[in-house]
Amino acid sequence: MAEVEFAHRYERALAGTQFLQLITRTFSNLRLTAHQEIADTISAMTGSFLDCRARAALLCDGSGQLAIAASEGFGDPAQLTGEGCRALWHWVMDEKRALSLGPEQVLARWPEAPPAACKGLACVAIDLHDRSIGVLAVADRRSRAPFAEDELVFLSCVSGLASMAVANADAHTEQRQQRKLAEDRAAQAAAEAREKQAALTELDRKLQIIERQQLQISQLSTPVLQVHPQILALPLIGILDDRRQDELTARLMEHIAHRHARYVILDVTGIEAVDTATAGLFLRLARTTRLLGATCILTGIGPAMARTIVALGVELDSLTTRASFGDGLDECLARLGERAQ
Repeated sequence: MAEVEFAHRYERALAGTQFLQLITRTFSNLRLTAHQEIADTISAMTGSFLDCRARAALLCDGSGQLAIAASEGFGDPAQLTGEGCRALWHWVMDEKRALSLGPEQVLARWPEAPPAACKGLACVAIDLHDRSIGVLAVADRRSRAPFAEDELVFLSCVSGLASMAVANADAHTEQRQQRKLAEDRAAQAAAEAREKQAALTELDRKLQIIERQQLQISQLSTPVLQVHPQILALPLIGILDDRRQDELTARLMEHIAHRHARYVILDVTGIEAVDTATAGLFLRLARTTRLLGATCILTGIGPAMARTIVALGVELDSLTTRASFGDGLDECLARLGERAQ
């Protein structure tokens, strides 16, 4: 019985990880910049993975009030922003974790809940910069089975991806507005010949600042994902400068200590270039992980990166390496299985 349960949890963890990767690729390919598009896409994909007929995403508007960004299967969308329902959503936002509510719990907090919500509800706050900006919820599961712990972990990971997508969309909007403002100022300055060069120089400086900010936003925010109660995943993407390396190390230490993780999968598939400093980061993260009582598994080293590491003379013999993220997850789960026996 234990082996069947372990196999089921393994399959769910693997499926959840693969679906998170699919969501990430979808957002990368579609390049969504509107909140409603983001909410509709992520709620639809979440509802599909968790096999739910009803799904909704609410985001705070400019005044801080929750507004419907996407909804399907709950009946009249206006019910989702009624007084009773708002109290439920604010409670979810205060909880700061994914929640599974049975029919009695739903009705206790939302007496006027529609039939779909009365069959059981899973929901999670969408947080950005330590404040809640919305709620993601799914209900009316076809299987009628309660939401498992690993599914709530998946829901938490999805909310993290949603917050990153919203942050990028806001940055894109800000960039577009700032660029338009800069263009307007340029047109205004063109009318005065003596000030034209100074105005163009100032505009160019502001555009460069905006572009650098956009680049930093796209390269930072590397998520630490909990793919299993005892396994964390840290996908490294883009260029790792000194500031970003320090932030990664601090965030990883915090998550290991808070989640009591036993294993950390350090996936470097998305690294654009590797040098001595980057390879040294791998070793430092592994040592930091070890000091906190966890084990680091390095995945995603391709042929080009391997040749570069060898050419640099960096020794990674102290690290356990696997070809892909899936292989690394298999290794962690296998080790956990051995310990359980």
